[in-house]
Amino acid sequence: MTFPSPPAGWTMLHVDGSFNRRSAHMSCGGLLQNHEGVWIVGFASFEGIGEAFLAELIAVIRGLRLAWQQGIRKLLCYSDCMEVVDALSENRSHNLYSYAAFLSEAKNLLHQDWEVTLLHKPRELNLPADALAKIGMGLRIEFSMWRTPPPEVVNLVGCG
Repeated sequence: MTFPSPPAGWTMLHVDGSFNRRSAHMSCGGLLQNHEGVWIVGFASFEGIGEAFLAELIAVIRGLRLAWQQGIRKLLCYSDCMEVVDALSENRSHNLYSYAAFLSEAKNLLHQDWEVTLLHKPRELNLPADALAKIGMGLRIEFSMWRTPPPEVVNLVGCG
């Protein structure tokens, strides 16, 4: 399964969260690519103690913030977490009260003055974002950005 390239003028954001069950540590990562798949910028961050759903949600928030700061105004945002995509696409967060502040922040970002489409992408097609999230787990720093793909991701960028 492949995803068609977006129209010219649109940017792709691929995000992923990572969660270590043993330590309960979270991290996230993502990358922005132009409509031709060319790397714009990537990021990774360590997010401390939490849960898997929260790691995925923070990945979306971090990615949306970065895209907005980069001046992008037409964005396709891909996450491999269907629960996060559903929670942000629908107004059904009745069982997600503990994440209310994060959901509110993400929804506010989605409703800024730009065009954003949030889509689910199967995990096996989200390998660059997954690799960046794993880098975030190892870095143990709040936020890192790359203008060129780091070595761990370079061979995966075509998969994004």
